[in-house]
Amino acid sequence: MNFCYFLLLAAITSCQPVSKDAADTAGNKAAAEDSSRLQEHLSPAGKDSAGKSPPDSTLILGKKIYDSYCLACHQSDGNGVPGMYPPLTDTAWLADEEKLIEIVLEGLSGSITVNGKTYNQMMPTHNFLKDKEIASVLSYVRYTFGDNKDYILPEEVSARREN
Repeated sequence: MNFCYFLLLAAITSCQPVSKDAADTAGNKAAAEDSSRLQEHLSPAGKDSAGKSPPDSTLILGKKIYDSYCLACHQSDGNGVPGMYPPLTDTAWLADEEKLIEIVLEGLSGSITVNGKTYNQMMPTHNFLKDKEIASVLSYVRYTFGDNKDYILPEEVSARREN
């Protein structure tokens, strides 16, 4: 239920930013704080995401994409299915953003080793997703299942797609 309120708040704040003064005047201090927090996460074009968490809107879209395309194999907790599908949690694979983008765009097949365990399944390509969707889902995965809070930008996906 709280997630629904969070989605509603994110949608409202992304449509029309609430200034701190206007929110305080209306007695809505929480809205002003949430708007300020969301604006802190947004960075100008270019790679200026080092040490910053992804914007809330990126995480919301990323979770939606994850739930649609990744959940069945990698599970809601990111632990995968033992012996079949590799975990996304606590793995060095999440640190290599170029490799992550490549895997989503081109898929992956053959034997791989993750955290000392071998997996031999095929991950299909997801190159039909938009750059923003790929960047969002990878940022969500890194943020939620890894310790890497740096987010991936759509421009990085676009550059990799062109190569």
